[in-house]
Amino acid sequence: PSAADADAPPAEERRFQAETASLLNIVSNALYTEREVFLRELLSNASDALEKCRQRRVANEPTADGDDELKITITVDQDAKTLTIEDSGIGMTSDELATNLGTIALSGSKKFAAEAAAAEGGDASAIIGRFGVGFYSAFMVGSKVTVASRSADPAAAAATWVSADGAETYSLAPGGGKTSRGTKVTIDLKDDAAEYLKEPRLREVVQKYSNFVSFPIEVGGEVANGVGAVWTRDPREVKEEEYEAFYK
Repeated sequence: PSAADADAPPAEERRFQAETASLLNIVSNALYTEREVFLRELLSNASDALEKCRQRRVANEPTADGDDELKITITVDQDAKTLTIEDSGIGMTSDELATNLGTIALSGSKKFAAEAAAAEGGDASAIIGRFGVGFYSAFMVGSKVTVASRSADPAAAAATWVSADGAETYSLAPGGGKTSRGTKVTIDLKDDAAEYLKEPRLREVVQKYSNFVSFPIEVGGEVANGVGAVWTRDPREVKEEEYEAFYK
């Protein structure tokens, strides 16, 4: 932690909205044949954040410093058993972290909670896919999730959100591990999710679900979504196998 963080107010403990707590309980305890969809959901969120940042730049709105290249970076720490998804997108303020991660705003998420509860222990992978529960899917594989973010608003300070699997509360604190614009999601992986510490496995999931994300997704320093957004490129530059992969 920096000296500034050391002087920062202590973390504030908050309770999840009742519906969010219920959803988290379902997500973390349901059975999944394809838990890998959690990565698709987090990459989708990161891509949305990058697109919002790109639009902010186009509109010439003041934007906090960050990586000039709008991209997503996936890294692993074998010793700490953590997986990190970081983007240089629009980021979130402390209030936005509380609103976006502490409450369920989307009716689809509420409907998901109802359907997942009705599944009574059946495979919930398809339900996750239909309703795009997004961020909360991190608890399918994580015992703890830490979100450090700094908003694109130059006047906003960085903030960090933390919650553990099964908890009814989360903590919110100023400062944390994000000094530049964007969001960093760090997942402490459960023992049975160690496969997501392996870069080849991560590349496989990226290429399966997120190959057409229009921003670079780096795994271990190399871009993993090789096909990219086919429709934005010169047709003469697109190989036949890329078209085939896109239309699968």
